[in-house]
Amino acid sequence: AEAVPIQGKRTVTWQTLLSNPTVSSDVSLNRGAELYRINCAMCHGTRETYPGAVGQKLVPPPPNLYTTRISTLSDGDLFKRITLGFGRMPAFQDQIAETDRWHLVNYVKTFR
Repeated sequence: AEAVPIQGKRTVTWQTLLSNPTVSSDVSLNRGAELYRINCAMCHGTRETYPGAVGQKLVPPPPNLYTTRISTLSDGDLFKRITLGFGRMPAFQDQIAETDRWHLVNYVKTFR
């Protein structure tokens, strides 16, 4: 029992079923907002500035995260898109810690 690691980096695939382990609290939402400004807003923009500065140069522009379509995604689906990337969006599994990716999910859910 002492020789086999039971914790470590989680492998996430598109088939992985995930539920959000992070409570959507003020702390989580504030951390998610900070991470969004740093990692996401440049492409996806904000409610007032869609798309972001980089997103304006992309054809077609990145998805508007303030749409009904995005609001239908589960927490696990949002987490997988952030983790694995989607379309032109890069994967963030090696750039953003797992806990922080869940904070991002909680924050993006406020766009609904």
